Order: sequence, then structure tokens, then C-alpha cells
Amino acid sequence: MSSAPCSAVYRVCLSVQIFTVILFVLQIDAILRKEAMKAMTETFYAAIFGYDEGILSDDCVLAAALWRNLFNRQCEDPQQLELMVEYVRKQVCLFLSVSS
Repeated sequence: MSSAPCSAVYRVCLSVQIFTVILFVLQIDAILRKEAMKAMTETFYAAIFGYDEGILSDDCVLAAALWRNLFNRQCEDPQQLELMVEYVRKQVCLFLSVSS
């Protein structure tokens, strides 16, 4: 009979430890999630700024923005980059021709 109170105390202590670990992991997870969201937001705004600058500038600036953001600096075929610049330019022209 004396082992029953010990096992109850052990279960409570174990439960408290597990709960503490879970809270700690959730807290770290929230911190990492917040940092990841901040990094993704900065990357998004940098991409938008680059595309905007590229659209308002010449094809070289637009190609650089596409190479950095769309191709992740790993474009093996420059013709693909050229086609993307042409596509973006055509879409911008199409967008500007649509009456509001």
C-alpha cells in the first residue's frame, strides 16, 4: 500500500515535467515562427522592390531581379531568363492596356 502514494507523486511530477517541456518547446516554436515570418516578409518586400525597379528600368535590371528572386540565383540557361523578361514586359503592357 505504501507504493501507491509514491506512484501518484511520481505521476504528478512526471506530468509537471512533461508539461514544462511542452511549454518550453511551444515558446521556442513561437519565437522561431516569429523570426521566420520576419525573414519571409523582408524577402517578399525585397522581391517586390526589385521587380518594381526592374519594370521601371531596363531589361538588365529586370533580369537581375528575376534571376535573384524567381530563379534563386541558379539559372543555368540564360535563354530562360530572357524569355521571363519578355513575358514580364508583355504582361505589364497587357495590364497597362486594360481600361479601369
